[in-house]
Amino acid sequence: RVTAAVSADLAARAAGDAAPRSTAEVGDAVIRALSTNH
Repeated sequence: RVTAAVSADLAARAAGDAAPRSTAEVGDAVIRALSTNH
């Protein structure tokens, strides 16, 4: 369980470091979509 959690955390960090801009763009897109819907 611990090793799985650590590996998942490392994978998430690696993905975040690999594409920080894309994740930020997706986050902005989601916020815009939610704001327009409401």
